[in-house]
Formats: sequence, C-alpha cells, structure tokens
Amino acid sequence: MIARSVNEIVEGYFRYLESKDELHYWAWFAVDEECHNLASGMRLTLKLIESAPTKWHRDCVAAHALEDIVFRHGILAVREIDRFAKDSNALRLALPVIDVDEDGETFKEWNALLARYKEIQLNDEL
Repeated sequence: MIARSVNEIVEGYFRYLESKDELHYWAWFAVDEECHNLASGMRLTLKLIESAPTKWHRDCVAAHALEDIVFRHGILAVREIDRFAKDSNALRLALPVIDVDEDGETFKEWNALLARYKEIQLNDEL
C-alpha cells in the first residue's frame, strides 16, 4: 500500500463509509491496521472523531475504530480514552456507542468511564 497522510486517510475513510466503494476501502483498512497500535490508533481515531462531518460519521468511527481499540488493548485503551476525553467533546459524545463485553476485564472500568462523562455528555448535546 502507498503511504498516505493522515488527512488522506481521514478523507478516504469518510468516503468509504458513505459509498462503500472499493476504491476507498484502503482507508478503512489503514484505520483498522493503525488500531493494532494503541498510541497511533488513538491519534488517528481521535482525528476521525473530531473531523466527522455528522453524528452518523462519528458513531461509525466509534463503532469501528474506537471499539476495536478497546477490544484489542483492554484497560490500557480505556485509560487512554479517558485521558483524551477530558479535552474532546466529540470523543465524549462517541463513548456510548462502544459495546464492551460484559464478561470482559474492561467492563467495570469502561462503565466507570461512561459514568464520569455522562453528565458532561448531556451538556454537550444541548
């Protein structure tokens, strides 16, 4: 695959979400690959969430990239998300979209994170 800039990946990712055109699948794949690394996956996912043109786009990113980060990196990911959520309204609004396995080790910490930001999320939506 040809190396692409973050902005090209973001643009291609949203084009793929909207069209499901195979021409832009590379961007979905690039995001998925980046999410195997916690630090770079979080940076790219946060960029996508903050760049999302609509709630639907933001929620798609949350259900794909952010959820994958939590699944792949567990409690470390929850703590990293918490760190970024303090300064990102868009990320806080995306949190409820994530489905965390009730039987998994991250469930308790994830629910604590959601509880911390629940009041802030309600204010953000107003």
